Amino acid sequence: MIDTQRFATENLDDLKLDSPTRKRLDFSALPGYSRFLVENKIDELAVLQLNLFREIKPPLFRYFENRSDEELISLGREGIHKLLFALTDQKPVEYIENSLRNWLNNQLPQISRNQIEAEDVTVISLIRRRIFRKFVSQYTADFQTAIQILNEIDEFTTISETISLKLLLKLQQDLYEQNQKLAKIGNWVWDLKKNIYSWSRELYRIYEMDNTDINQTDLASYNHPDDDLFVKSQMEISRENKTPHDFFYRIILPDGREKTLHAMGEVVVDSNGEAEMMFGTLQDFTGQKRIQKELEDNRFFIQKIADLTPSQIAVYNLQTGKYLFMNRAIESLLGYKMETVMEDGMNFFAGIIHPDDLTRIQEENRQAIENANKKGNLIAEKVVEFSYRLLHANGSYRWFNTHGTVFERNKSGLVEKIIYVSMDVTDQLKAVTMLKER
Repeated sequence: MIDTQRFATENLDDLKLDSPTRKRLDFSALPGYSRFLVENKIDELAVLQLNLFREIKPPLFRYFENRSDEELISLGREGIHKLLFALTDQKPVEYIENSLRNWLNNQLPQISRNQIEAEDVTVISLIRRRIFRKFVSQYTADFQTAIQILNEIDEFTTISETISLKLLLKLQQDLYEQNQKLAKIGNWVWDLKKNIYSWSRELYRIYEMDNTDINQTDLASYNHPDDDLFVKSQMEISRENKTPHDFFYRIILPDGREKTLHAMGEVVVDSNGEAEMMFGTLQDFTGQKRIQKELEDNRFFIQKIADLTPSQIAVYNLQTGKYLFMNRAIESLLGYKMETVMEDGMNFFAGIIHPDDLTRIQEENRQAIENANKKGNLIAEKVVEFSYRLLHANGSYRWFNTHGTVFERNKSGLVEKIIYVSMDVTDQLKAVTMLKER
């Protein structure tokens, strides 16, 4: 979580106007001209400002263009009034710093802090210059005074624009770094000709290093011994062939902890086609790798348990006609390779069902799905039983009982996946027949 108050304070401290800049804002002619504008021209200034906004259309204006002219003129008049009063009272420094503080604290009227773009800053400076210059000739006929006013207007807008762009860059950098921190992704640049690296802050956090000069650090010493040669070869291939790279590797921190990183990068060539620079990203993939391993372990465990079960277990996708899961009981029960059955899907079973049972089973299966899709059956999923004969790999037919039920539904509540459990009941049926005969 970001402490917005501390964030604003720290950034504003960096952006406070220094003494030379404050001295440049010590105006002599602009205060009197500003008082003249407040007393005589403020409404005209507001209208002129709105017309210029509609004409130039900076990005920020899209948040206001649907409002009425009366509302926009009122908002403009209020902003101009504050600025002119600050200039009249010879407080341009306070005005600029208060504006920056309101921006950092997200207290700008009508808009959010992050809605301001660089073009907005430059266009607002341009509009201020134009509206302030408009009435200079009506204020004074003295050429030197007019020149002084124009110079001071340019001085104020230039300083205000510069400090605002500096703040905008700072905000974007902080936002970028926060995004990197959340995603655990850092970026790097490698000047191949000078053999100089530069890292973002997030990379220092990933490697848990102090913010020192990485060019004085043996980065390869962090590589896992089993991955070190692989990392070096991948980077060399990328550099020599001038191709992107994308791979995973492990690092070991000084305290022995291990991390898995995802490396991606590209090569920049010079005018002669020689590799000049490499740049890319590193993402801390340790958490994802741990989850991935847990999923693989769970999948392996489930598969092992299912393979020990004497019944055939399968999950079937109605949309694709393919099996999503199957245990190896098919091999012991019918003599077919599980991989073959998985690849061919339902077509495989359609080919080995006894011809006398095929039409009946297809109709029973269709009816079961239709009933499961009826409203009211979404909570208690009914288990349906089928009996039929399947052709064994040795050429004989075996009787099976299959129990099927809904495994998963789609967003519309319709059956999408079904789970089947099948048992070979041939020997049971023979035993029952023999008992009846006796």
